[in-house]
Amino acid sequence: KTAEVTKPALDLEQYDDQATQSLTITKGHRPMARPKAVRLPKDFKKPLGTLTLKQLEEKGSASCRRKLVCIHGDIFDVSDRPDKYGEDGPY
Repeated sequence: KTAEVTKPALDLEQYDDQATQSLTITKGHRPMARPKAVRLPKDFKKPLGTLTLKQLEEKGSASCRRKLVCIHGDIFDVSDRPDKYGEDGPY
């Protein structure tokens, strides 16, 4: 017999009704089509090694065409998705 796994319920009492409605995801993940004619930097996807926060900030400056995102210490090159990670993107 297998054990039944249940997720703990989130305590939403601290939020009003309007706030809890905005926490609901509807229709799930909707993939976005990749944009056409994106000009990639020459160093796109080139390994970075270990960077300090200052080095990462420099690579993310306006003078650098490469777009980098760091999540929990892992660095991702998202230069090919300016529609998602550019100035007008949702992220």
